[in-house]
Parts: sequence; C-alpha cells; structure tokens
Amino acid sequence: MTDLYIVGAGAFGRETLDACMAAGITVVAFADERMVGTCVRRLPVVPVNAIPHAAAVVVAISDPIARRRLADAVTGAWDRTLQT
Repeated sequence: MTDLYIVGAGAFGRETLDACMAAGITVVAFADERMVGTCVRRLPVVPVNAIPHAAAVVVAISDPIARRRLADAVTGAWDRTLQT
C-alpha cells in the first residue's frame, strides 16, 4: 500500500489516525502548517507541500470550507511539482 498522510493534526486528524490503526493502515505523517516540526502521537508533522505525489492522503478537517481549501492546497502542490 502507498504511504498515507493525514492532513490535519488536530482532534479529527487524531481520530482518523485511530481509525487507520484499527484498520491496519500505516500512516507515515501528519501534514499541518500550524504544527510543522512537531510530533503528534509519535508521527512527524510536515508541511502540506512535503507530501509526495504518490502518497495517499486523507484530509481530516471538520470544517467543510477549510477541508476544501486544504484539499485544493494538496492537489495544487502536486500540480506545481508536475509543472517543474
């Protein structure tokens, strides 16, 4: 399986990690601009633009407007990578 990144290291992101662990899915990192450089539940927190293009991503943000913005940021970061 491809690496899974959880966008959002807040409460919903941590709940998503719990669900992934229960399902046997390995999560390699959280992506959260506010917490870059820290660890959450022993996982590193990286910037959104550090997510590899081939990685699987789940956006774990409860606010629908913020969730859409972050989903667009993830795909936008990939688009910029493809253009260079």
